[in-house]
Amino acid sequence: MIVLLINKTMSQYCPELFKNIYIEKQNQQQVKLGYCCQSHTTEPVDQIDFHHEFLDSGRQHYLKTNTLPDACQICSDLESNGADSLRTRLLKHYSYPVIHNADLRSIHYNCDPICNLKCIICSSQYSSSWISDDIALGRRKDIKIRPTKNNTLFWNLDLENIEFIYFNGGEPLLTNDHINLMEKISDKQSQRISLCYSTNGTIFPSEKVIALWSKFHEVKLQLSIDAVDKVIEYIRFPSAWHEIASNVQKLQKLNLNNLSISLSPNIGLHNLYYFEDLLQWASESNIEMIAFPTGHTFSILNLPMHLKQSATSLLFNLQKKYQNITDLGTFINLVNSIDTPDLNWISYLNNLDRIRNTNWKISLVKLYSQDPVFFDTYY
Repeated sequence: MIVLLINKTMSQYCPELFKNIYIEKQNQQQVKLGYCCQSHTTEPVDQIDFHHEFLDSGRQHYLKTNTLPDACQICSDLESNGADSLRTRLLKHYSYPVIHNADLRSIHYNCDPICNLKCIICSSQYSSSWISDDIALGRRKDIKIRPTKNNTLFWNLDLENIEFIYFNGGEPLLTNDHINLMEKISDKQSQRISLCYSTNGTIFPSEKVIALWSKFHEVKLQLSIDAVDKVIEYIRFPSAWHEIASNVQKLQKLNLNNLSISLSPNIGLHNLYYFEDLLQWASESNIEMIAFPTGHTFSILNLPMHLKQSATSLLFNLQKKYQNITDLGTFINLVNSIDTPDLNWISYLNNLDRIRNTNWKISLVKLYSQDPVFFDTYY
């Protein structure tokens, strides 16, 4: 293995380009491949190939230009706006050697798109519960769930050098995918492998899963809790806050020495004005938080221009008060980068409310109250 000791700040180096593969099942025989859960992916393929042409071409692009390939647009866009990306967070929090030799060490495994929630930032691509709403919104016509249950392409993966596996979904704890993969790994291998889950906090792990976890070097649960009380029940519809809070308490009391719990909220314009409530709960619950910026529709970049100053003041005050919990610099930079916001999210929420019998102007009243007259002009 070639390890080059270069200054990581002088390039757009990303460890995921050279050591990770993202796997997203499409049907019984095919998957899509990418560098991580945020990168663009291949078209459906019938073989998991770490050296697929799509993946290797992006690596060669980086080696020639010292810049991220087009497949990594999400990170590039965030960084161009002065915000942290998944790439920069990885380099901040972990001591990765700079490796330019493609060497599979980690897997991002997108489990079946089975989920009990239909979060406003999601769609039926990743949540089975969203299907009926997407049909009602005219975004799809069929009601079929992707047939992926018996897709066993991962059985052909060489796990000999794997050190890290990340499960997302859907809700991975509602599937057998993570169980099947854990059972494929020998006890000897599991002792050096760290697992990480992105879970919505509504599902408590079964005794079988807890027993499997105990064999691994480390298990991290990243809880996608974006708000508290009635706000999260709207954002991650139709969750129940008391169930989520109860599960968090039970997880904290689990007698599992290798288990750690953290919050990984997606912060956007929809929950920005409720961020302090979440920060306060995290502080009181003694839970670490690493917050991520929401992209696309609910990005902070789509906050109306005239609310830019008030949002900046809000974040500066939160940074001063909660600097021991999380760094809010990336969100301050995003607010300052607001230039040409896409306000289609307003009519989108109005349409979603019509089919769900909900009301964002009540559930997200702190956002709505910033300028009711302005928001009422959108139907």
